[in-house]
Amino acid sequence: MEALRLKKRIEADSVSLSGLGNLIGKDVEIIILEEPEEASKTLKPQRMPGSAKGFIKMSDDLCDPLPDDEIEEFYKFGRQPIQFY
Repeated sequence: MEALRLKKRIEADSVSLSGLGNLIGKDVEIIILEEPEEASKTLKPQRMPGSAKGFIKMSDDLCDPLPDDEIEEFYKFGRQPIQFY
């Protein structure tokens, strides 16, 4: 038995569900549960400015120009250089 959980906001009386190609032709049971309003509002975590302080380290040479060989490697696949004014 395979289980699949999808969260979707119902906007109309018909729903399109992608990603079910492996279930085509099989008998499935679909259960729809309504979430309480409070649960849908609290899904986003609260952001706190500065909460990652001390976890991210930047090297001293971060803003130094890149060596020519690294620049050539970056642009060799057709990327265009960014022009700073």
